[in-house]
Amino acid sequence: MSAGVAMAADAPSCNSARQCDAMGGKAYRAKDYARAAALYEQQVGWVEQASVDCQGTEDDHPGRTCPDVGADAYNNAALAWLRAGQPLKARAWLARASASPSTTHNKGLVDAALASFKAPASPVGEYWQYAGFGSWSTVSVTANGKEFDVQFSGLHFSANGMKYGPNMGDLSDTVTIIGGHGVMHGDKDMPSCKVEMKFTELGLDLASDGECGFGAGVGAGGHFDRVGLRSE
Repeated sequence: MSAGVAMAADAPSCNSARQCDAMGGKAYRAKDYARAAALYEQQVGWVEQASVDCQGTEDDHPGRTCPDVGADAYNNAALAWLRAGQPLKARAWLARASASPSTTHNKGLVDAALASFKAPASPVGEYWQYAGFGSWSTVSVTANGKEFDVQFSGLHFSANGMKYGPNMGDLSDTVTIIGGHGVMHGDKDMPSCKVEMKFTELGLDLASDGECGFGAGVGAGGHFDRVGLRSE
């Protein structure tokens, strides 16, 4: 899982939007783009947390206007991923950014980087769905002979996402995928769990049924964007 409070244990950490921006900028200037991306993703999380906190106090301060989350943090994450050689991840981040001159410019850079890209026939890769606070629910697919190992890692945040972290849910299975369609099943403890997968050129659509034992609010459903041609 990428970004925010759901980051890996060995990922860099920062505790405010300002600190994340500064640390991310230092890593970016040092051309450590993957580290910069991880820090800028946390910057997004803190920017979104500040917005949620402000909106939560509007009833107590009727005349108060909460600032827009803006586009800078999302563009920072996108540009760092682009420089790291991950234009699909950059595109996913830019889809979250509001309109701005920087967003328009960076979309042009990403479009140029993807000009010759053609989605492969194989489902192998990494897929993201935005969970909020700079983090993504993910699906990774790797080849296993004629089948595929699929790992779903889902997140759900409360309004205090950066303060308390997400609820999580995981499901893994070895699946036969034919015609872009496959089904994940729960283990012996969750026999009713079923997650249908439909792969498209643009990504992956999930629909779940039964009890999968995920954390509160976590669901395996909706569209996931393809962000990598191999799982990570």
